[in-house]
Amino acid sequence: MSDLQGRHILLGVCGSVAAFKSAALASELTKAGVEVRVILTASGERFVTADTFRDLTNQSVARSMWDVDMDHIDLARWADLVIVAPATANMIARAALGLADDLLSTVLLVVSAPILIVPAMESRMWENVATSRNVAALRERGVTFVGPDEGRLASGALGIGRMAEQTEIVAAAQRLLDGMSQPDKTLRGLRIVVTAGPTQEAIDPVRFISNRSSGKMGYEVAAAASRHGASVRLISGPVEADLRRGLGSGVEVIDVTTAGEMRDAVLAATDAADVIVMSAAVADFRPVGPRDQKIKKGEGLIHIDVESTDDILTLLADSAPEVVRIGFAAETSDLLAQAGEKLRRKRLAMIVANDVSGTGGEVFGADSNQVTILRPGFEPELLPRMPKRNVAERIVELIPELLRANMMLPT
Repeated sequence: MSDLQGRHILLGVCGSVAAFKSAALASELTKAGVEVRVILTASGERFVTADTFRDLTNQSVARSMWDVDMDHIDLARWADLVIVAPATANMIARAALGLADDLLSTVLLVVSAPILIVPAMESRMWENVATSRNVAALRERGVTFVGPDEGRLASGALGIGRMAEQTEIVAAAQRLLDGMSQPDKTLRGLRIVVTAGPTQEAIDPVRFISNRSSGKMGYEVAAAASRHGASVRLISGPVEADLRRGLGSGVEVIDVTTAGEMRDAVLAATDAADVIVMSAAVADFRPVGPRDQKIKKGEGLIHIDVESTDDILTLLADSAPEVVRIGFAAETSDLLAQAGEKLRRKRLAMIVANDVSGTGGEVFGADSNQVTILRPGFEPELLPRMPKRNVAERIVELIPELLRANMMLPT
């Protein structure tokens, strides 16, 4: 905390039960020698008073565009960092749209300092597609997010949406103020192939066999690898178009539909790859002889004959043994045993195992996940449930170590 001495942090407080945590955050930052100025929204003041923040920071509190101490331009110029904590779904939406209808939203529109947003809301609000789009739009503009975490919410329910802890916020603020808003470029010069999403295997022109994969995990891995400097080729099954907003310009996307197309694209890409992260949920079976015409209900179709698709990672173990291969295991029982067997049989450098039985929380389509990372010669690494973006960061952090183990990088 001592490295924050003398910094200027502008703290925006929105209307949420979690606003009381922002009072503690303001106090802690002030004790560390930070000059903290607070913008308290009208709804935020219904939870914590302006007097509380004035007493904790020894600074006046701005509540509207008409406060005369500092206008929005002066506040934006003064700030070394803006933290919005708690940030409601409403504030995130307004920031994403570039609205400027109150003091905080106006400052966010004109400030050139880094912005750190700390969401707090009910799970359904956080996981709603509208919020996901707004968050992706802000991330694409360079805004940093911390949390939300999983835990007990204001409604009494358990889920993701809880405001991040003070230590996480301060650590993120320190990184941003140290000029580390962009990740280090530890993967610069490396070529990484990532697969994502489901495949679709046709039954007839209008029906297909698929699975519930959303592709979010693979897209987060691709984005993280690109942020860390890698040249990334993302081979994607059919996913929602909105996922692409957060990828950045350093990711080349190749669209495929079937398991066969995924196999061919991966095999072609690995000729010029150092690492492959196979997070796609490739169909294990496909219908034999899909019909050229739509099958009518009255035709009396009783069953569909299927055949196995190729196991792409097994093919790569023989065709590209020099490429570091990372797999995923989605299991409904005996998670570690099943994942460990796949790790050995497919000769992987690492496998990311997750329980999709539903007992460990929703996985498909969710923004968070709980995984266990298995590597040969290491104890399983169980990660707490966290946003998939954070899971992706951990996967990417391990890549240099995997490369060294594969004698592709010097120790």
